[in-house]
Amino acid sequence: MQNTFGETFYRTNQDYPDEVQPYARPDEPPIERTRELHFSKSKDLLVNQSKLDHANIGLTILYPATELAQNRKNTMFIIIGAVAFVIFIVAVCSMLVQKSITRPIQLLGKAMKSVRGGDFHVTLEPRRYRDDLSELMRNFNFMTDKIRELIETEYQMQLRNKEAQILTLQMQINPHFLYNTLQTIGGKAVLIGEYDIHEMCRALADMFRYSFYEGNMESTITQELAHVNNYLYIQQLRFEESISTEFEIEPDLMDVSIIRFVMQPIIENVVVHVLDKQSEGQLRIRLAAYRQDESVIVELRDNGSGIEPDKLSALQRNLEKRSLEVLSGVSIGLKNVHERIRLVYGEPYGLELDSQLGKGTTIRIRIPYKKRGMNDV
Repeated sequence: MQNTFGETFYRTNQDYPDEVQPYARPDEPPIERTRELHFSKSKDLLVNQSKLDHANIGLTILYPATELAQNRKNTMFIIIGAVAFVIFIVAVCSMLVQKSITRPIQLLGKAMKSVRGGDFHVTLEPRRYRDDLSELMRNFNFMTDKIRELIETEYQMQLRNKEAQILTLQMQINPHFLYNTLQTIGGKAVLIGEYDIHEMCRALADMFRYSFYEGNMESTITQELAHVNNYLYIQQLRFEESISTEFEIEPDLMDVSIIRFVMQPIIENVVVHVLDKQSEGQLRIRLAAYRQDESVIVELRDNGSGIEPDKLSALQRNLEKRSLEVLSGVSIGLKNVHERIRLVYGEPYGLELDSQLGKGTTIRIRIPYKKRGMNDV
């Protein structure tokens, strides 16, 4: 630092004494602070000259070229470090974006390939928050569940129909031969005056004819009741006065459509279980049918000993439990009737089981109210 006379009154070190020019105060001080920047003649110093205190003091700063080079290196290292840090941040952000967007799309694509290969049990786990990808995954899960449900329903229907056809083929070696033979036996019985045998053969022949019918799987309440009457007639000849029946059907419901073999298996179930336990007294079976909104309720009530509460609860749970098994054996039980009704008409329909110990059991059959002609048999 120099005063107006060019005298140095402050110096940080004694290096480069010849490079500092004497300071000369200008006649008119500059309004703004000025600065002169230039290299020395040897190009190894950067000289910075400034005027301070209204040009009363001259300040000269010398920058050696070695220090400038080191500063350039430091600046370059800082820039390179900053660029590397930015690249690292961009890479991390890219990975996060890939994980949150690209990976779910890849999982969805992989799941679709599995579905295309026939695996409808594949499911995706949507993210907690709701966005387009999560909604897409939820819709994909809903679609696979619906497809699986439809396949299982159709598969069950086909399996049951195939099994029923196989059982029918096994049983009907020649249904017309059996039917004609029963008619012949009945005719012979009439000739010798055995009218009960004739009626029994007629009832059994009609049951064979109804069972071996190869037309539409649906029938009517009238035809189901005729089949039930034939069965009860044979059972009454067997048990004599041990069985009494009562029917109360609204005339308007006689032509309502119903699938075959619904009432008779239930009544057979009542006869087998109640008469085996009830050695004394008469088994009374009441069958009624009435309309309830768009449904028809067929109610079968007996005066048996009833079902214990624990066993009743187990039976009710078993009815509601879906089963992938087809018919097993020749016997058609309550569960099979319930599942066949639901397979044909849907979930709202089927069997309802209620019982009171010591007062009897009530079984309600719910089917849709749908009229049908009488020309199917």
